[in-house]
Amino acid sequence: MFGLTFSQLAYAFPTFLIIFLTIIKSGLAIEISASISFFIISVTVFFMFFEGKEKFFNLFKHLRNQQLEVNSESLKKIIDIKEIKGNIIKTSSGNLTILEVSPINFLIRTEEEKESIITSFQKFLNSLDFPLQIHISSTTINLDKHLVFVESKTSELKELFNSYKEFINTTIQENSIKNRKFYIILREKEKLEIQSQVVKDKLESVGLKVKRLKEKELLSLFKEYVAQNKDKQLEENQTIDNFAYFLASPQKIIFSHDHCKVDETFCKFIVVSGYPSSVELGFLDNIIRSSQNYDISIHIEPFPIEYTMIQLNRELQKQRADLYADTKKNIYNPSLEIKHTSTKQVLEDLQKGKQKLFNVSLYIMCKGKTLEEANLLTKKIKADLDGLMIQTKIPTFQMQSAYESMLPLGKNKLG
Repeated sequence: MFGLTFSQLAYAFPTFLIIFLTIIKSGLAIEISASISFFIISVTVFFMFFEGKEKFFNLFKHLRNQQLEVNSESLKKIIDIKEIKGNIIKTSSGNLTILEVSPINFLIRTEEEKESIITSFQKFLNSLDFPLQIHISSTTINLDKHLVFVESKTSELKELFNSYKEFINTTIQENSIKNRKFYIILREKEKLEIQSQVVKDKLESVGLKVKRLKEKELLSLFKEYVAQNKDKQLEENQTIDNFAYFLASPQKIIFSHDHCKVDETFCKFIVVSGYPSSVELGFLDNIIRSSQNYDISIHIEPFPIEYTMIQLNRELQKQRADLYADTKKNIYNPSLEIKHTSTKQVLEDLQKGKQKLFNVSLYIMCKGKTLEEANLLTKKIKADLDGLMIQTKIPTFQMQSAYESMLPLGKNKLG
């Protein structure tokens, strides 16, 4: 109504009523009435058009939880691990499992192989009727086992081995060489065993190696990624009632308005908020292949087809009405025409069964030993995405939700 949604109208009508009573019925001086009215209108506009309600609650939540310790209840809700048993992680909101995926080098494949991989991956996505999270973590390469093995084979060449060991460790340290690990996190919707088997079979048909992590591997993942292999200090007379949580959680997290500090690591978050009509092949490849210290989290959720059809029909009707109104006023609106054509094409493809829609959330967490280092990496990643015409933003006063969304626990708090 009047080009406004019902939620916007819910703010507008009370405001109109209050201003009417303030100016007409109160009998106050015109200067006072005007000042009060201006303040009320400003607040209303903020809530109507600038997501004021959401920003207010984000600020309240931020001020409430700015520093969390390992033994705090708030941190236990974020690192929501009740128990790890076998290959199942039990949380307060249900069970989940994690699959580790060994990647393939897509760009060196032939065109026929690329086409086959893309088709297989499309079939994998279309087979999903449950949400999943793809988590890409960057960890420091640990070659201790390799060096122990080499030392055992070169016992008579101590000087040569020590030189080799020093060269390897220096190269890794000076070039900040990172190891990328790829995981798929599945939260139980019906039966977790069936969900994991479906994902495993479909990804193996693409040519990927998939392994379901077991108890020790899961504990190792959380200790390395979340707790950053840091030993935590117990308070006097403190007992541990949840060993898995204590092992997996950091000692302390400090949330600021645009970054957080997890123990000694500074973290900044980039949220992808919009895409061009199409992206180039392997658009994340340059970011993933770099040696920078960051993590990527992609949440994929199938969108109900019935609801999608209704929404697209409504959007198409609205776009037609807007185009008709612009035509009557002799206004040419190319962006609206492109949007109308695109919406119509998507609707036709959905009706023919050629497409399926998903809610996709893409987050990148940039890490550094100092805030300046994290800020610099954030600018580099943002520049790379801007070059691809991908829109990004920093989730201000939403650091707790951003951190939760990055964790390999299948939680998309930012949405």
